Amino acid sequence: MKTHCKAGHEFTEQNTYYYKSKRICRTCRKKTMQKRRIPKGYANSRKTHCPKGHPYDDSNTSLWRGKRICKACAKVNADWQRLKKYGLDRQTYQELLIKQKNKCVLCLKEFSSTPHIDHNHETGKVRGLLCYPCNSGLGQFEDDVDRLKRAIKYLKK
Repeated sequence: MKTHCKAGHEFTEQNTYYYKSKRICRTCRKKTMQKRRIPKGYANSRKTHCPKGHPYDDSNTSLWRGKRICKACAKVNADWQRLKKYGLDRQTYQELLIKQKNKCVLCLKEFSSTPHIDHNHETGKVRGLLCYPCNSGLGQFEDDVDRLKRAIKYLKK
């Protein structure tokens, strides 16, 4: 009969646990049970940088569903998803920005935040880049040209 477990701990009365007629080392069992209590993602919590190399610090890290998220990578991913939604690639988007001189098509103010992609809701075709107030204003009129003409007449009074 063995006197020690695989890890080298002695099978004594205090250090032996019996389970289904098997002898189990209490020291080894305790270590195994502690490993099971480690929350998900614990191994990654010791990492200092995201896979792309951005540091995990207070200004660049947020929690989502109990996991750390790199804000820089999340922004790039969100921007890419937004462009993909409208059938644009990064180059076409940059060309639109340059063509519009980094200004809103309607109010001609320079963009202070991420421009909104204006598109035809029936065809899905991109018309241009707008600032938030202009984009939401058009949205309130539901792309109805007649309503917009009536609004222009009203404003001219």
